[in-house]
Amino acid sequence: MAATKKNSGVLTMSIEVLGKLIPPAEMRWLELKKLDELQLKFDREVTQLRLNHLLHRITDLDEQLEQEQMGEEEYLSMDSLRDRLNLRHQQLVESLVRIGTRLARTMKELRNRERSVYKNLLARGLI
Repeated sequence: MAATKKNSGVLTMSIEVLGKLIPPAEMRWLELKKLDELQLKFDREVTQLRLNHLLHRITDLDEQLEQEQMGEEEYLSMDSLRDRLNLRHQQLVESLVRIGTRLARTMKELRNRERSVYKNLLARGLI
C-alpha cells in the first residue's frame, strides 16, 4: 500500500487511508482523543507560564520586603499580598497536577487504542 510506510516499528499512514480501513466511529474517537491531548498540552504550557510568572512576583515581593524600610501598615499590606500570591501559587500547582494527570491518562488511552487499531489491521491482513 503506497500510503503506508513501516520503519523501525513505526507505521505511518495518511488519515484518509486510515479512515477507509477503520469504522468512522473509531476514527472520530481517535481524532477527538488527539484533540484532547493537544488541548491538555496547551493548557499545561499556559499553566506553567502563569506559575513561572507568579513565582517571579513572589520572589520580587520577598526581596522588597527584606530590603525596604517600611511602616507596619505597609508591611502588613505587602505580607497580605504575599499570602494571596502564595495561595494562588498553590492553586496553580494543583491545577498543573490535575492537567498532567488528565494528559497522562489521555495519552495512555490514545496509545492503547492506536495499538488496538494496528493489531486489528494486522490481523485483517491490511498492513
